[in-house]
Amino acid sequence: MKLRSVYIILLTFILSSVLNGSDINTRPCELQFYVESHLSSTVKIEYNKNGYVIKMSSFSSGRLTDYSRYKYNPENRLMLERSYDPSGILIKTRRYYYNETGLIYGEEVYSPQEILLEYVRINYTDNKIDKVSYYKPGNILFQTIDFRYKNGLTDLIIFNKTDKYIMIMKPVYDERMRLIGHNIKHSNTDVKIETKYIYEEGYASEETIRLIFR
Repeated sequence: MKLRSVYIILLTFILSSVLNGSDINTRPCELQFYVESHLSSTVKIEYNKNGYVIKMSSFSSGRLTDYSRYKYNPENRLMLERSYDPSGILIKTRRYYYNETGLIYGEEVYSPQEILLEYVRINYTDNKIDKVSYYKPGNILFQTIDFRYKNGLTDLIIFNKTDKYIMIMKPVYDERMRLIGHNIKHSNTDVKIETKYIYEEGYASEETIRLIFR
């Protein structure tokens, strides 16, 4: 099992429940990933003074493994994400595309040589994300993420890697209905996997919440 792929996908959903919570003066600053109660990896989130995410950095055993930087257009729409290795060499570029209502409907991922590696299509129901589908060039579907809601909050996230495994992520909320982690069940292992989110004082813009983290 590639644990790296798990928490990268989780990052897209960290802040989705913040909008539903009552505490608007805190924001996630770190994702912690645990395997059998042992801290395995972390991702740190950095914001600019206007509450937009500008950088996310991934660490394993305390060492930087990669990081991403984000760029917005003059209307504060996320347009570009560039990912780098620890030495600053570009790994890939992700571009975002919007529908007429201002929601991201597609993403394209390119190599440093500008070769298309994969693309993403996002479906919504009542402005809530319903399904995310990942394709290789040639319209080859290789993974999906389905969402289930309850009382306005995400209840289940079902990740299906085609013909390989299924992973179910159950969000965990605190008494303020603030997302504080996930419990994860993976079809290829019986180990206990969970995430925890660390919050800090500060404002996260709604645009950032909806666009980077769905």
